[in-house]
This record gives sequence, structure tokens and C-alpha cells, in this order.
Amino acid sequence: MSGIIPTTNETKRFLVLNAIKNLHAEGQPFNKKDVMARCGHCSSSISSITAQYINEVSDNLLETIVTNDSEYESWRKEFLTLRAFLMNTTKRNELFFKWVTIHIDHIYRSGKLPILTNVRAISGSHTFLIRKALDTWYRNKNLKQPREQILPYGSARPRVIEIFNQLYKKKKIITLGTIAEQIQCSDQLVALYLKDTINSIVDHLLTQEVDDNLTYEEWCRNFRSLRALLNNHKFRIELFRKWVWVHIDFIYRSGRQPNYTEVQKLSGSGDKLIRKTLDYWSEKLNIPLTHKKKWEDISLEEVLNKVDDKLKFIPLTFLESESFGKSFNNSELRLLVNIRNDTLRNIAFFSLAISDSNRVNDKSYFSRLDKYLYEMGISEFKEFDPHNFYKNMFLGEIFPNFSENYKIYFFEAYFRLIKKQKIFFKKLTSEQKEIFDEFKIIEVDDLFWRESNVRKVNEDNRKSERKSNVSGIHEKFYHLRELTERRYHQVNRLYLAYLEAVKAAKDGKELPIKIQLTEEIMTEDFAIKVVNFNLLLWNGVALKKYHQQVEKTDFYKNITDNHPSNDMDKYYLTYDNSYTEDKSFYWFSRLLSAGYLSNDIGLKSIEVSRTIFNNLPRKFLGHSISNWIKVLRDKTDLEFIPIDLCMTCCLIGNSSIQIITKTGARVNELLQIRLDSKHLLKVKLPNNTETIVFYAVPKGRISVEPYYIDDKCMKSLHAWWKYSSENNSKFEEINPIVPLRQKVGKANYLFQINNSHLQSKHINASLSFILFDVYFKNKRGGKVNLTTHLLRHSFATEMRSLNTPIDVLALLMKQHDTSVTEYYSAPTPTMLFDIQRKIFENRIDLGRTFRRSSEDLNKQLKDAMDTIGAVTPVIGGRCTVANACPAAFACIGCFGNVPDPQKREQILEYKDHYIKMLEGAKANNLPHEERKATKLISNCDDMLHEMDCIEHTENIEISPIKIKLMHLDGSEI
Repeated sequence: MSGIIPTTNETKRFLVLNAIKNLHAEGQPFNKKDVMARCGHCSSSISSITAQYINEVSDNLLETIVTNDSEYESWRKEFLTLRAFLMNTTKRNELFFKWVTIHIDHIYRSGKLPILTNVRAISGSHTFLIRKALDTWYRNKNLKQPREQILPYGSARPRVIEIFNQLYKKKKIITLGTIAEQIQCSDQLVALYLKDTINSIVDHLLTQEVDDNLTYEEWCRNFRSLRALLNNHKFRIELFRKWVWVHIDFIYRSGRQPNYTEVQKLSGSGDKLIRKTLDYWSEKLNIPLTHKKKWEDISLEEVLNKVDDKLKFIPLTFLESESFGKSFNNSELRLLVNIRNDTLRNIAFFSLAISDSNRVNDKSYFSRLDKYLYEMGISEFKEFDPHNFYKNMFLGEIFPNFSENYKIYFFEAYFRLIKKQKIFFKKLTSEQKEIFDEFKIIEVDDLFWRESNVRKVNEDNRKSERKSNVSGIHEKFYHLRELTERRYHQVNRLYLAYLEAVKAAKDGKELPIKIQLTEEIMTEDFAIKVVNFNLLLWNGVALKKYHQQVEKTDFYKNITDNHPSNDMDKYYLTYDNSYTEDKSFYWFSRLLSAGYLSNDIGLKSIEVSRTIFNNLPRKFLGHSISNWIKVLRDKTDLEFIPIDLCMTCCLIGNSSIQIITKTGARVNELLQIRLDSKHLLKVKLPNNTETIVFYAVPKGRISVEPYYIDDKCMKSLHAWWKYSSENNSKFEEINPIVPLRQKVGKANYLFQINNSHLQSKHINASLSFILFDVYFKNKRGGKVNLTTHLLRHSFATEMRSLNTPIDVLALLMKQHDTSVTEYYSAPTPTMLFDIQRKIFENRIDLGRTFRRSSEDLNKQLKDAMDTIGAVTPVIGGRCTVANACPAAFACIGCFGNVPDPQKREQILEYKDHYIKMLEGAKANNLPHEERKATKLISNCDDMLHEMDCIEHTENIEISPIKIKLMHLDGSEI
């Protein structure tokens, strides 16, 4: 850094202290920059050297007793001189509290009662701090605290209304604070005085006819003038809706058809309000809008014409070469065009070009800042003081209605963009830095942010919540796999029964066809129950005939030949309403009845948010349940099962669970799986071990890297490929989703439907479907919403619990920052696969906390055979522990015991013995023995349930499907 003097530490200390003491003696307010100018040292050096000096001054100020006006002026001058440094001390709160208190004393000595308004006028402190100091002062003085108004009610009313009318007549933006400052009273009092006046104007705005351009301009000026006062008005919604409405009318009177883009340009309102108002306008006036949903395409050239010429070429960005990053998308181009302030548009253009960010908060930062400047009446960017703006906004002195979370997201975006800006400028030459320096986001002193308890608490809460959520999931990996696989097989068997009935229909059997599917269902307590599912298969003609039988309707009077009711080759699956007891055994039954799978409102709501299910990949498949089907459901009480959607979600959900819990892959890496021998193949490692691998480009990388998977993962991928192929998917080369287009090009991606690449939202929605009604609780007892990203976090936690070295884990996770690996030797592919294979298997945890799946048990047994060479027969199963027995030969309940269903009788015999032991303990009043017997009985139940699970999982895939096809009269087909 130029201007920095290379000195020894003692000399540096002397120069810094001498500079601050001289500035302090001069008695004028100063800050770190002034000290730097005097001594020639950087900010970090100044902070560390002056800390002790500032602390001594702080202690002196706190100890000083102020009893008269002379001492008051002296204390006040001392505080203001060092205020920039005192704000950063550990005793900041006490100092500022005393700062307010000495002003309260000063007002009282002058013969007046201190209240909020006169204290704030001379101290400039925050309202919350003043009120706290006033409460303390009056309590210590044993005085009654007056109301927060310096004049009797009504005495200032004429003056308030006079100032308001002057501002309103000039069409200036009016705020409560502007008027309150002029007459020295509170914002609340101004609002009270203006209540009737504002209500009168609001009534006029709502009832005024705006039917010509002159009236339109006048109405808009009036609204803009009052806008800051309307945010909390009782007719706020109606006012802002009319604000959008008058702009729609204006566009229509100009001979153009209103659309989202034009309305947003004029009104600056949000998408949701524009959509609702535009729909209502079209319906009310009976004016069809064919292109209302069309966002007007904005070209990069159009934006470049609005920004500074220097920005038409920015090195190391897409403006130099496409290899440096992606160009702006349409939403970013629209954001830049809609920014009102030209200087801010230049800054936003430069910042978005160099940051290449996908974060919504980073982009919306500029639109929000533009909105704030507009609301504060700042038209010239040079009038904007960022140092005071950011600090006062964070402290709530401006925009006090903003929530803490809102402000945190805003400032996180600001400091994140600053960080990216610094990284970019380090890559530029000195000449380039000089050119683009004027387009930098102004950096402010972030001490108020770094030392904020709100930010720290928020960060700690996020980390704590994430850790709490992860702790509730990673130990359940093995159950997640078994559950999703079991649910997939359940839906797959339903699908096969559906295909069997379709085959019969195509062979000429009369519709509807009754389907009776006999299934063995494992309940929540791992019990096996035999259930008959009764279904009906229809085509369009059969449904039309049934509808006409149930209801006399003219619905089919004017239908075309292409209507679904005339389609004999489109089949629909419904429950047979003559049987009601079997519906609940499909876990998705409640989703069906609530309309979540048909994108319909349904007859009732459930406790789960509908939003995530709106992202199910139904739009690619076409609606199995069309508008006509919804009418049938309402009129005939038929409940349709979208079997294609259920199969799609189960296949995607099962594959996602299998792969992410075994590789830790990000969802965008999962979506890169391609159907070619270069990117999905079997490989032989140096130790002659064969494994399956897919290659993808991780986040922050430019080349593909391997992800090792096992046979279960490959089987789930094959099941998706097979189902898609049978449904006419050609797996042609397609463009990847937008976030991947800078990394990979066209390819035959596996996760595609109808030549469209699936998105992360479809994967997460499929997870929500296949795991519906499965609840995970974190350590706080709260519900955990399972996502692919949370699964990735859980994978990392699980691998660390398996004692995976941190450098190996960094490679497995494909983390961008792998600086820790320099302390270790680079692991080989064999080491990576061997360590990762641990997560394919279950851990031997001698303190059993949950029941194991059949997959876990088989892996555990195979691993023991490889390690020991033989396993020892024990009660109810086989022992897989190779070393000394850690359970003191208490085999029932030991996690090293793999149950053998053929030894069920042994466990039953021991269970009977323990039951008698429990009865004896109760009879002899032996509570310790009673607890011991109860635990042993529970261990027996666990082993019996695991035996059931082994048998059920082994049989569900290979056992033949028991299907009976019947006519409506019950006779077999």
C-alpha cells in the first residue's frame, strides 16, 4: 500500500499514539482515516494500538460526574471528539446511555421536563435508548413521567395540517418524520393529527374516476406524494391495487395490450400484485388478454444503451468472452432497465457482471436500494450518503418497520457483493482499476455489522438449526433407503397391476375392469398385514357413460371429437368406492384427497404445505387428471390415482436418496448423470475391485470428477431408464438446465422427461412425495423438512462419525476449498472407494437405538464373513463381532447379532422366559429387575421385527403379484 511507512513495532506504536493524542487535543471530531493521514499506518494497526488509550478515555467519561452546564459542555465535547472510536469499545452501551442521561439532566436544569422529543432533538439518539434512559431517570428521581407530547392535545394540530397541505400542494414526498422535526413532536402525534385529513384524501383517491391521461397524471402525483404514509393505512391493499389498475388503463387507452412488463415499468409493483390486478381487470371489463403473461424480452443491447460506455467492455467477464461466464438472463436485464437512478444502474450492471451470482438476494439488493432512494426522495446519487444510510437502516432509525431478518438478508447481500468486488479488482491492472473505480459499490465501515448481536445470534441460530436438523437425519440413512425402496416397490406393483388391466382392455374386455391386488403391507410397528386393494380401470368412453348415469347433464352436448371423453385409448385408474377400508394403506392417499397431486384445491386441506407439491414433475407428463376429470371427481365421487406421476416421483425419489446418501453429491451433480460409456461406467481399481462410477463437474470446478456408487444405486437408475423408455422417452441430447450451461453442454441426460431436463425443485418435490407422512425431528423437537442439500450435510456428518480423514472427506464432497489437504498426502482412488464403502454399509453400534433394515443386516453379515472368515451361531442369529465380546455375551439386543428368521423359535422361547421374569420381579417388588426384564423383552421384539423386515424385503421384489381382474358383476375375466 502506497504511503505506508515501514517501521519497527515500537516506532509504529509511538507514531500512532502521538497522532491520536494530537487530534484529541485539537478538540474536533476525527476518525481512523484522520489518524492514518497523520501517522501513515493502516487501519488494522491503528485499531490494535489505540485500543488501550480509547478504553482509558471511556473509563474516564463514565466516571466523570456532570453537575452543571460547564461540565455538561466539556463532557459533550469530549464524547463527540472521540465518538467514532467510542462506538467500537466494549463499553459502548454504557457510554451512549450516559450520553442520553446528561442531556436529560441538562434539560431538567433548564427548568423543563425531559420528554422523548426534546431529548431526541439535542442528543440525536435512537428512540428506544431515549425511552429506556427516561424511564430510569424518572424512576431514580421519583417523579411522574409525562406523556410524549410537548403541547396539549390539539394545540399543534393546525400547524401540522398547514405543513402537510404545503407539502401536498407542491406534490413533494411526505413523511411523518419531516413534519415532526419542524414542530418538535413525535411521529405518533403527527399521525394522530393527520388521520382525518389522510382518510379524506384516501377516499377521494379510491372513488376518483381516472378516465383520461390528464387525470391519470394528477392521480399518480397525488399517490406518490402520500405513498410513504399509506403503508399502514387500513385501505392500503385497495389503494395499491388501484395504483396498478390506473396504469393498466393508461396502457390500454394508449392502444397497447397490457402485459406484465409494461405494468411493472410504470408502477414498480411486485409480480403477485400485478398478476392479480391484471386478471381482475380483464375479468371485470370482459377484455381478453392473449399476451398478459408475456414478459417483454429485453436485449443486452438495450441495456448497454442505458449504461456508461466504459461498461460495454469489462475484462474477465462475459463481455470479453463467453468462457468467463454467462450473460445476463432476461430477469436480470429487466431489473437493470427498471432501475430509476442512472448511476445506480451503472453500479448494478458492473457488480452483476463481475459477480456471476445466482443468489436472488444479490440481484434484488439493487432493486431494493433503488426503491429506498426513490422513497427518500433522492434523485441524484451524489446526494446518497451510504455511511449513514446503512448504519441508520440497520439501527432502525430509517425504515423502522423492517424486520431483523429482512435487514440481515439485505446486508448479507451487500457485504457478499463487496467481497466479490474485492476479489475481481485484485485481478485487474492499475489502468483497469482506474477505469472501473467509479462503478464500485461504496464500501462502508462494517463494524456496526460485525459487532451486531442480531447478526451473530442469527448466524448461530442458522448453524445450530442446521446441526440439529442434520442430527435427526444422518443416523437414519439406512432406514431412508429401505423405506423409499419399499414404497417404490409398492407403487411399482400397483403400476404392474394397472398394465395388466390395460392389456385386458386392449384385448377387448369390457370397461370398467375391477382390479383386486393382494399385498403384504408392513405397518409402522414393522408388523406384516395382508390387504386387498380394489381398483377400477376406465377409459374416456366408460367414464362418460358412468357420468351420464350418475347425473343428468348437458356437459357432452357440444364437445368435439378430440375431447378426452371420446378417447378409448387413454386409461384412468380409480379406487373402487364399494371398498373403503383399503385406501389408507397407500401413504399418498391423503395427498390425493386434498388435491395435492392434481394441482387442485381439493375438498380439504392437510397440515403439509401445498407449495412443494406444486413442483412435482407433472407438467412434463401431461395431466392424467384433466379439467374434465376434476369435474368427474366432484360429480361422481370417483378418486383418481395419477399412476404415471406416482411412478415418476417414486423412481426419482428412490434414486436421489440412494445416490446422495452414498456419495454426498449436490443435486446439480446428480442431474449431470449421462447415458454414455464415458460418464457412467464400471471401472476396475488398482486392487482389482470393480465398482460403478459416474462423472460430473462439481461446483466451482471446470472438469469432471468421479462419484462412486454401488449396485443399489445403479439398480435405481436402471429402473428409471426402463420406465422412461417404456413410456417413449428416447433420451436424446438436450440442453441442460440453466445453472449447468456454463459447465456442460448438450448431452443425453438420464433425468429428463419429454426432452426437458429436470430441475432441483422436481427432485426435492419427489423426495417430499415418497417420504410423505414420514417425520424427522431435530434435537429441539421441531420438524425437519428433508431436502437434497440437507442430505448432503448429513452425509458429511455421517462420514466424519466413521472417522474419515478430513482431507479424504473434502475430496469425496468435492468441496471447493480444500486447503486442508496440503497437510496430508493425496488419497488414492482405492482409498476413496474403500472409505466411501463404509456408508454403503451399516455401522456396528453396540448401543442399539433403532431397528436395522434387511439391506443393513446382509451387508453387516457379508462384511463379517470377509473379515473373520466365519461367523459364530448365537441365539436368534449369527455374531459378526470379530474381537472380544463387548456385550458380555448378552446376544439378544447386541447390534453385532444379525437375526436369522429360521431361529425365530429361539427368540420366542426366550421372550416367554423374560415375561415370566418380569412377572416375578413385579410380584417381589424388585424395580431394577423389572426394568431389566422389560428391556430384554423389548430387545426380543426388536429382533422379531427385524426378522419380519428381512423376510418382507426379500419377498416384496421377487414375489409374484397377486392380481385378480373382474367384471363389474364380480365374475373373473
